[in-house]
Amino acid sequence: MTASKLDTLFGSVPALATPVDARGRVDTGGLGRLIEHVIAGGVGGFNVLGTSGEFSLVPPSERARAIETAATVNAGRVTFIVGCGRPSLAETREEIAQAADLGADAVLVTPSYYHPQSDADVRRWFGALAETAKLPVMYYHIPQTTKVQVAPTTIGALHADGAIRGIKDSSGVAPFLARVITCTRHDPTFRPTVGGPFYLVGSMQMGVVAVTGMLGTVLPHLEIAVIRAWQAGDMTAALEAQKRLHEFQEWLFVPGQNHIACAKAALEAMDICGREMWPPFARVDDTVARRIAEGIGQWRNGTARGNP
Repeated sequence: MTASKLDTLFGSVPALATPVDARGRVDTGGLGRLIEHVIAGGVGGFNVLGTSGEFSLVPPSERARAIETAATVNAGRVTFIVGCGRPSLAETREEIAQAADLGADAVLVTPSYYHPQSDADVRRWFGALAETAKLPVMYYHIPQTTKVQVAPTTIGALHADGAIRGIKDSSGVAPFLARVITCTRHDPTFRPTVGGPFYLVGSMQMGVVAVTGMLGTVLPHLEIAVIRAWQAGDMTAALEAQKRLHEFQEWLFVPGQNHIACAKAALEAMDICGREMWPPFARVDDTVARRIAEGIGQWRNGTARGNP
């Protein structure tokens, strides 16, 4: 198995928003500033064109602009992961090949979606992708959107087959992730990551190596505080930092509003990128944007208390 930058992935690995300009194209300037923002914040890597990046809404013609921009700005500093996955095998292979050609370090791939999939179907799918993939593949487990639920032992079998080198589990089901880690823990290079910070301390206790989600796109230092306290063996500080992270999540994600739109409003207030969304999503209105702008500075400098 060829060594790769994915083998040592660790820490906060934000799932980046995909800034869009008024012409409906990737805002490359905004994406570049966003990448500099998270790298300056101390992340171990980042993911473009994932769920938080509105990958299903970004036109195929714009994917190359996002990937090229990310590769150029990153310049090999941290692990760079591209989200891939379409219902058809041919399209997914094309996306993986494109990511490899444009400088990605790894790909995060969904199973085929829309039609129901059995575990055998999923195993054939990733096996077929591995035949041509020039990058390490991570399995993206997000059954609430793909409607594909596999057994943890299937993830173990895919790893044994050499088809995958890691997993991002966004199911929120701790027993599933725990069993996956048990099935793969004989290989220290396998990268189990958790989508979102809901139980970050507990997941790291189980063996998770990274957290990847939208909150790290906005303020990665909040996730990093949890990880560093856990690494130091200070469980009290780790749990307090996780509590703080949850408070930020509750503040940022305004009830009834699209979570990605709320994050983009925060990024706009931080002069990183605009808050425009890919159709059919709508940006948050000026009232919500103003509320987020008024509070994000306090969260950024650590002075926020409760709900700013």
